[in-house]
Amino acid sequence: MFLNKRQTYIYLQVLFIACLLLIQSTWIFSRTTNGEIISFDRAARTGKWKHIETMTVRYTVGYKQYTSVYTRNRTPLWEKQISIRYLTLFPGTSRIDSFITNWEEYMIWYLIFFLATSMIFFVPNEVLPKGTLFELRKQFPWVCIISGNKRRISQVCQTSGSITEPAKL
Repeated sequence: MFLNKRQTYIYLQVLFIACLLLIQSTWIFSRTTNGEIISFDRAARTGKWKHIETMTVRYTVGYKQYTSVYTRNRTPLWEKQISIRYLTLFPGTSRIDSFITNWEEYMIWYLIFFLATSMIFFVPNEVLPKGTLFELRKQFPWVCIISGNKRRISQVCQTSGSITEPAKL
């Protein structure tokens, strides 16, 4: 299958988002419970991050109690309870149930990927000049980058053993 730069860009974006949602699906289908905040602490460290504020939370799943330490993330000191999201199959694995803890990491990873791929695909350069095509294959190498005219494309495709025809762009 042959794709131009824009099609390859969109394909990679959709593939990356699908992978992130697949990873996040374990947390989307998890359960929540209320946890009791036991204490607020400061994790003493040296260097740039001298004080990282943490809180210790105890929560119950079924008849078993779990205790975990989380970053405070602006939780007020007078709070006594907080909502905890835990994995159904592994209740010892948990995190605070908030938008920040549920989605921030994935949004940052996507932002980095978006910026990197946008710079590679859309900034004019000699690495991927105008008219570059990408051939996606089912065998190694899975991606073949082809630049040049159609004559060159057909020669490369014939020598690579591909039986697909280039798409009309």
